[in-house]
Amino acid sequence: MAISPTTARARQAYARRGEILDAALRIFSRRGVEATNLDHVAGELGITRGLIHHYFRTKQDLFHALLERGDLISAIGELAEKAGEADAASGLHDVGLASLELMHTNRDFVRFLIVQSEMDKAEAEVILAQVMDVWTAGLAGLFARGMERGEFIEHDPYVAGWEYANFLLAIFIERELFGRRDPRLEVDRVLEHYVTKTVRGLSTRKRLGMRSRPAGTGRRIRDGKG
Repeated sequence: MAISPTTARARQAYARRGEILDAALRIFSRRGVEATNLDHVAGELGITRGLIHHYFRTKQDLFHALLERGDLISAIGELAEKAGEADAASGLHDVGLASLELMHTNRDFVRFLIVQSEMDKAEAEVILAQVMDVWTAGLAGLFARGMERGEFIEHDPYVAGWEYANFLLAIFIERELFGRRDPRLEVDRVLEHYVTKTVRGLSTRKRLGMRSRPAGTGRRIRDGKG
């Protein structure tokens, strides 16, 4: 069925608005909100400032639209559920890797939140706190499940989840913000080491029930920008 002119225009406007938000996110994450103006965003897209004003009256409107647009919180909230019935060690490893892949995919938005929260932007700090709270709760659920199954000794699963979430965030910052990619610290190997050490410390068994992975066979985070 043919699309009416009105619907076509609406879709075109929606797509253009998304392009402007994507460009603003790239510029904000590189320069910061304070050092950016609408001319920078227009230049990134090769359009006029007036066209941006058609969708967003001010830079602050753009900033708030970006915060409202992010769907990272809901995506992170679903990660722990995807671990299914895997044993604790495998679940922690796979959810950790999936978390880093998700953050890599949304690296501009996460970088934007981190940079703006450090620059005393209260709104960005609130969103970043929500991301970390949801992330911590999801990981805490995996530790709690390990206790319920008798795989882990009694401990505070929320503290364990918080520690793991911050460990994963540190990996993201090291790789995505500072661009440090030491070949000796390949992500799958680092996660394997952390999870093995953590599970050994919490295990109710003498031997670690973690599935063995030959070196270099794990899933990897892409090093490129794609």
